[in-house]
Amino acid sequence: MASAEQFCSENVQKFEYISLSRSTVTRRIQEMADNIMEQLYMTAQNFIAYSLAIDQSIDVTGSPQLAIFIRGVDSGMNVTEELLDFCTTKEATTGEDILSCVEEAIKHSKLHWHNLVSVATDGAPSMVDQNVGFVGCLQKRLQELTIPQTIITVHCMLHRENLCAKCVQLERVMLVIVRTINFIRNHGLKQKQFKIFLQELDAEYDEMPYHTEVRWLSHGKALDRFFNLRNEIRLFMDTVGHPVPELEDSLWTRDLAFLSDVIDHLNILNTALQRKDNTIIDLFDTICAFKMKIELWIRQLESGNICHFPKLKSVSSESNFECYSNMLQILYEEFSVRFADLIQLQTDFDVIARPFSIDIATVSSHLQLELIDLRCNRVLKAKYLQVNNILEFYKLLPQENFPHLHKSAARIIAMFGSMYLCEQLFSVLKRTKSVNRNCLSDYNTKCSLILGMCQSFVPNIRQLVERKRLQKSHN
Repeated sequence: MASAEQFCSENVQKFEYISLSRSTVTRRIQEMADNIMEQLYMTAQNFIAYSLAIDQSIDVTGSPQLAIFIRGVDSGMNVTEELLDFCTTKEATTGEDILSCVEEAIKHSKLHWHNLVSVATDGAPSMVDQNVGFVGCLQKRLQELTIPQTIITVHCMLHRENLCAKCVQLERVMLVIVRTINFIRNHGLKQKQFKIFLQELDAEYDEMPYHTEVRWLSHGKALDRFFNLRNEIRLFMDTVGHPVPELEDSLWTRDLAFLSDVIDHLNILNTALQRKDNTIIDLFDTICAFKMKIELWIRQLESGNICHFPKLKSVSSESNFECYSNMLQILYEEFSVRFADLIQLQTDFDVIARPFSIDIATVSSHLQLELIDLRCNRVLKAKYLQVNNILEFYKLLPQENFPHLHKSAARIIAMFGSMYLCEQLFSVLKRTKSVNRNCLSDYNTKCSLILGMCQSFVPNIRQLVERKRLQKSHN
């Protein structure tokens, strides 16, 4: 009522008749979430291709949770990306358990198995093992249902990048940084003294962030802050009688600068992989571009050029960077190995991304004639050159004239390239079901997440209000 008095004082009396009890608010949240899911299910009936992204996590109570996202494409090339289901699983979740949850979600939404294109996972054995993992169990189930297609398994590109990044860690650098940060942050008095110390020196920052091992790329913030405050940290540690001799070592400082520069580049890549509305082709092109950048950096370092490593340039007066070029070579090889499976899809990507220039002889026979017709269509070629992305072009492509090409495009566009939505969901889960709010039921948690994550739909309030109207008695 305090809010009503402040924002809508002339209608305070109307608000007095609205029930705001806990049970009422809970029911309203449930009804709005159910309404959104009804809209999603209706939209899903028009999908000609869809993919799933599946990930597991643990909530604050220790219960394993399974998130299932869907990315579907209809005949008009409209893309829908939403949470399909969120359920609690067993502690020792098997591939069969995950399949059971997925089957229930597919059944409830009335989706067709033959339109399923791919499944994106984090690469865990319980997900991708061909015998007992979810993917293996799913393929067996499709065979039992006499659905012949092979499901494409995509290992999340964000997760792969994170694994690649771990190969460039310099232990002698990180050990000193972690030890120093933990010394400052784990002692309340030292942390307060350090903050006052930085304020007195008019430093750029006023504290050091915690280091975490959950994600290697999270080192970026700690590394950047440590590098920029290295002189202040050295003075402070000397003052409190806990000196860090490495901070006076020029070679160690060079390693710190190089590592921080590399992690900065990797974090830029990480951000690019999380851009909304990216197709798997866009993500693959981003990875290919980063590999080319690594090749460039290796050549430049071998010749003494460090123009793309600003922190290293600010502390180094030498020209021998062979050890760093070797590290980048290892990073390049790691990217090549971990993303090798996507090379097999490159021809499929090229057909959709550059239909007017691809060598028709390399394309599947069922697409060759349509590609020839497309290549000789001046109007469509002009439209292709005008649009900003491939999705816009395929919305303009007449399905009746190019049925196979249209279907192939829908299948590629429907594929998940990363599982950033799952990462976002589990971040929302931590805020929704926190230490101080851990008694939410599974259903209420799911409803809250649906409302918090939904991007394509909004609750139909008018329809919900109509359902709540009091019905006149027949007596």
